[in-house]
Amino acid sequence: MAADGPWVLFLSRIHPGKGLPQVIAAFSGVLRENPSAQLIIAGSGDAGYVTRMKRLVAQAGVTRSAHFVGMVGGPAKVALYRRAALLAVPSSHENFGMVFAESLACGTPVLLTPEVGTAGEIVGAGAGFLTGTDEASVARDLAAALRDKARLEEMGAAGRRWVLDYLRPERIAAQMLRNYDALLDGQASGPSQGRG
Repeated sequence: MAADGPWVLFLSRIHPGKGLPQVIAAFSGVLRENPSAQLIIAGSGDAGYVTRMKRLVAQAGVTRSAHFVGMVGGPAKVALYRRAALLAVPSSHENFGMVFAESLACGTPVLLTPEVGTAGEIVGAGAGFLTGTDEASVARDLAAALRDKARLEEMGAAGRRWVLDYLRPERIAAQMLRNYDALLDGQASGPSQGRG
């Protein structure tokens, strides 16, 4: 893998809902602007679907710049996040999206869709780029994101600050207590309202 170009990281389960075909299709445009860019595809999935994605890489003409590295964890996973210029997972559905929190904790900004549960907060914190789930949107937004290295670094720093605050144990505990209080208040008032 070339060391000098920006790395775009796709780190997820390799599954139809995660947007890998759109990232692969978009990457040919990235290479036109930056021939040394690399697409790192980390994760595992159904063998047949992974084979389809490898064929898609060949069809897109990005074989020399796209690398399937399989499932990663521990220090290797952290190293990928930290080396990447951007995490791109244009998923069509994510309740929370732990991969985005992990990436931001490592100082790497993200490209994500409104279908990710935390998208509003991440974009509001200046830590991510919002895109659609279609090929044209991902191609446009991925290329635009990679054009400004200084902005990527600023967004990565903002993302790290945001995620370390947002997932602070004290904050999570306080929110859980508020949720339980609301549930208990609803249970206490619910049956009494039903009695005649």
